[in-house]
Amino acid sequence: EVARPAAGDRSEISWLAARPLEGKTGNINLLFARGRRDVTPGQAFSKRLVGGNWWGGNGELALTEKWKLRGEWMSGKTEDQEDSASAWKLSLDGPVRHPWGEARFSALYRGTDPGWSSYADPRPAVGGEHTEVSVQQDVKIGDISGTTRIGFTGSEIPVAAANVAADAPKTTVDPMRNEMLEGTAQLRWELSPSVTLTTAHAHRATSHEKGGAGEDSATQNMMEHNSSEVGVELKISPTMVVSVGAGQTRVGSDLLKVDADEPIPIFLHDEDRTAIALRRRTRGGAWSLQWNHKTANETVQRSGDRDTSGLQIEAERQLLPWLKVKGGLNFSDDDNFIQRIGNEGARRRIEAELSHGRLGRLGLSYNDWQQHQSSLGAVPLPTQPLALGDSSYSVRYNIGDATGLGLAVEYHRLGRAPEGGPAPQDNWRIGITYR
Repeated sequence: EVARPAAGDRSEISWLAARPLEGKTGNINLLFARGRRDVTPGQAFSKRLVGGNWWGGNGELALTEKWKLRGEWMSGKTEDQEDSASAWKLSLDGPVRHPWGEARFSALYRGTDPGWSSYADPRPAVGGEHTEVSVQQDVKIGDISGTTRIGFTGSEIPVAAANVAADAPKTTVDPMRNEMLEGTAQLRWELSPSVTLTTAHAHRATSHEKGGAGEDSATQNMMEHNSSEVGVELKISPTMVVSVGAGQTRVGSDLLKVDADEPIPIFLHDEDRTAIALRRRTRGGAWSLQWNHKTANETVQRSGDRDTSGLQIEAERQLLPWLKVKGGLNFSDDDNFIQRIGNEGARRRIEAELSHGRLGRLGLSYNDWQQHQSSLGAVPLPTQPLALGDSSYSVRYNIGDATGLGLAVEYHRLGRAPEGGPAPQDNWRIGITYR
């Protein structure tokens, strides 16, 4: 009998980071990394590892007391590439004064070269550009407080190049342009020390435009998303709060062709949801209990309902000055009447942290989840009811102060279920810092 090799993840990476410049107005960080990424973590045979080197840096500059400029540039090359490729990011944020107060402005620009691949995703990127601009305004009028925000996001990606082989002739491709305009508002009205009303609304308009081989084949997909929430919070004691909320979401999508007189409806999604929560927080710990329910209906090209409910229980406690524990239980029931499949799941989680001023901090955690799938119709599933799940635990140890030499060690093990699935995965991390 031949032993079957383990089908774990054999990825590994090592890096060196340094901060050669740091001052009151900014800093510069440099990074060099070398590693191999396992792109077939679930296979026991025919393993494929992609190795490479990555280098770059990032920095921050205070233009004024409140305005900051941040930049990042990374370059790298994998073993499968002849030339290196780069990715970069530039952001700017700060306050903007106006007659009614002060708003927060932020802008981001991100770009990647064709062929850029990182350690997290070694697949060569197509390349493209991405832009974000937003303005956020805090609101405070008497007992009413909240936040409003308006933002724009745009990107341009040459999607047609994704399916072109590396050795194929260079051809001109029409990029896909994505644009999104979004506005949100969240408000709280304190009617009394024990009663607070909450409300939220979000509107999002999205456009996806894709060119074709000719002008007549260009298409534009337009989507509108509206979501509203209302709720009430009751403070029944200095440490306990009960909250009840309800909300609705409507999403509509249309397809517009160049030669079409009217847009073609693709789908319409309506969703109603409710939630009830009970939370208590004291000096020694906290716990919460939350139940939520959601129903959804989809029409136009396909019709059907979906009913989802869940129960979450969370708790944490400082048992001793050097021992803190956390835990949680999640139960979910998802009935998909479109596919006539029901899913029942449960998740458990427990964490413990032991700390000592001189010996450092030791963290232990364990969590698992299970999911059972069954048929909701008269016709059973073609196979036996499906059971999924896994369990994992990790150990973390940190020692070191904010300045000086520090050491961090972490071990994580992920087990698979059911039996006969992929083998468990083991991950190690060791880090040394000096500040």
